[in-house]
Amino acid sequence: MEVLGYWDLIEEGQKSETNYRDIEVKGDDIFSFCYTSGTTGPPKGALITNANMMASTAGFMNNEDIKFNHEDVYLSTLPLPHLM
Repeated sequence: MEVLGYWDLIEEGQKSETNYRDIEVKGDDIFSFCYTSGTTGPPKGALITNANMMASTAGFMNNEDIKFNHEDVYLSTLPLPHLM
């Protein structure tokens, strides 16, 4: 196993010949995962699918009080379990 620093990882990715835009993404593909604290039982990993993430994003996009545009920049300091 090799551990890479952030910029080394970026460099390796730039050298890759894989065109990731050609990869088909499905709604039930795993987008991410997070570990729960176990407040209602033992800690466990919760899977977040692409469909889960798109549903959350659509909820924000359809909110009249929140307007997104291409110039927006967001910084979240919350851990991943508090994503939305």
